[in-house]
Amino acid sequence: MRLPPLTLRAEPLKLAVCPPHVTALQEGFLDRFRSSWFVALLVLAAARVFPAETSPKVALDTNEALFTVLTAINACGYDAELGVSDPLRAQIRGEVAKAIEASAEAKESSQILCQFYAEHQPTDPGRTLAQYVSLALCLEPPPALTLKVKEADLPPDASYVSGIIPVLQKFYVEAGLHAIWARHELAYSGLTARYHEPLSKALFDTEVYLKLPSAGYL
Repeated sequence: MRLPPLTLRAEPLKLAVCPPHVTALQEGFLDRFRSSWFVALLVLAAARVFPAETSPKVALDTNEALFTVLTAINACGYDAELGVSDPLRAQIRGEVAKAIEASAEAKESSQILCQFYAEHQPTDPGRTLAQYVSLALCLEPPPALTLKVKEADLPPDASYVSGIIPVLQKFYVEAGLHAIWARHELAYSGLTARYHEPLSKALFDTEVYLKLPSAGYL
């Protein structure tokens, strides 16, 4: 299967992230990967950028908190690039839908969750992904799903949707998201290995484009 082409765009970064080891250089970069792996596949990996003297510069890790947040918004109708997504995305959505139908508690949590999601749509639909990724990267791993930072220190886009956290915590338990994650974690790990090289090159090319000093090494 051919890997998707990469393009660089000059839009300023709109996505802020909490952990210091996670870096996104351009929203255009994130937009491009939406269809290839980051959300369309729900690979849900975090890029860790290492100091210049270490190698490799970028590593990909699976991230259950990110899986939880993006699985939740998928269950509530986040359909961007759905038609060109890896089949794994549809499989996860189907399993979550069955879990919701099988549990009255999960169904109730889902309704509250989706009401919040509907009421917090950004003016520009293209910002939906960024705000939930920002929030997910500020959360402790499940089942806690609590903030890693003070609420006042959240990135603005994450702060806008931070009210979803309490119902997200309930939805994680009642819809059995950990069991779904565990069934597919190996597949996600395989996808992170597959996309490591193109992602590393994309980050490098983006840094060259932005004339960042770290672009002198891979």
